[in-house]
Amino acid sequence: MDIPIDVIRRVLAYLDTATIDRLARVSKKWFTASRDPRFWVTVSLRGKVVNKDEEILGGFDRYYGRDRLRMAKVLELKPTRSHKQLNNLLLTATTAYCPNLVELRLTGCLDVTEEALTSFLSTTPHLEVLKAGSCWTSADLKMTHLTSTALLKAAPCLSHLAKVDISGWGVTDVGLMTLAKECRALTALSVEGCLLLTPKAFAPLCALPHLRFLDVSRVFLTRDHWLALFPPPPLETLLAAHCTLHKPTVRTMLSRGIAVHVPHSASTAVIKHSLLFTCPAAAERALDEWFQY
Repeated sequence: MDIPIDVIRRVLAYLDTATIDRLARVSKKWFTASRDPRFWVTVSLRGKVVNKDEEILGGFDRYYGRDRLRMAKVLELKPTRSHKQLNNLLLTATTAYCPNLVELRLTGCLDVTEEALTSFLSTTPHLEVLKAGSCWTSADLKMTHLTSTALLKAAPCLSHLAKVDISGWGVTDVGLMTLAKECRALTALSVEGCLLLTPKAFAPLCALPHLRFLDVSRVFLTRDHWLALFPPPPLETLLAAHCTLHKPTVRTMLSRGIAVHVPHSASTAVIKHSLLFTCPAAAERALDEWFQY
């Protein structure tokens, strides 16, 4: 049956971004329909010289169009140095222009302040995916990683979040525990490189009923960290690259059908034949699949 592309676009308008991504693989026509600007908005002002804040916000409105922005489901901000406060201004603008956003991609953005992110999270009630790994902010004239502040202040508004990537953040136990408490619908979580987390922050993750993917790569995991994840949540995939493994816990996870990716991890010799994936490429594919790049 040859479905007109306009009909396909109308169907896609009612779906979430993950489903749109899957349907885009059906055929060339479905892929073309899924790339409709109404579903995907990418903001990139890299290389453009902007002198006034008003020019940024005015150009944001004129370039994309008010109606198109109102229907947008995905917003991606690019890392840029053309204006120190650019990403903060765009975050502020989207709260008024894009009320129906379900996905925000901030990976690698520079100088995103805690205040701007808190404001965005508090005023975007339908947000389901937050991809904000390796974001940086300015503090005392130095570039530092984001902390738990935005998560704590916006906690009451996070109930719709299903996929969260806060890799590289200076997130603390309180921040992760708050996230686990408020985001009961979490299906995928990445805390790669979050070095401040202690074992007590991992225990609440076991109570998440829908958590299927967990990335703890480059976290200094001890035996107590692994024991805090036992019994494990209903995981399907665990990434633990560059981590020290607790063999009994990992064996138990494998026996329950959890795919454990451990490229370049310590103590893999005894269990490597039982691992479903051990190469970095497989781990990267798993991360991309769960976060729908």
